[in-house]
Amino acid sequence: MLKLAFAIALTSLAATHSISSPLTRIEAYSSSTSVDTIDIQKSFHQLLKEKLHASKAVITSDVNDSLTEFMDKGAANLHDQNATPEQISNAREVLSDFIDKLISNGDILRGSEGNKVKMISVKTYKQSKKGICPLFPFC
Repeated sequence: MLKLAFAIALTSLAATHSISSPLTRIEAYSSSTSVDTIDIQKSFHQLLKEKLHASKAVITSDVNDSLTEFMDKGAANLHDQNATPEQISNAREVLSDFIDKLISNGDILRGSEGNKVKMISVKTYKQSKKGICPLFPFC
């Protein structure tokens, strides 16, 4: 009953308030407007989280740190270059392809063969990164 009440409250909140994702806010800017680095970072991190969840992949804390640095550097470079929404969208596509490559190169965790949980290690990260660098804005 509590879950149902929470779902109804959340639906009501969504109906009465404009809830936008970082990507939606980025797309709303015109090409002459500087996009906030934080919104770009949030958009990149949201993409990573969604892809990892959808594919049942996990990353080590070292890979998390490396990916955070990688994505944040890309966001800062886009901001510094006064990137257009189209350039940001292209960077998201590059990042999406990179994350897909990470996942496909990951190792299936022992004991998870039925669920096929993939572990992305530092070795997998470094190998996958070689495949896209040097590529603006990340490398």
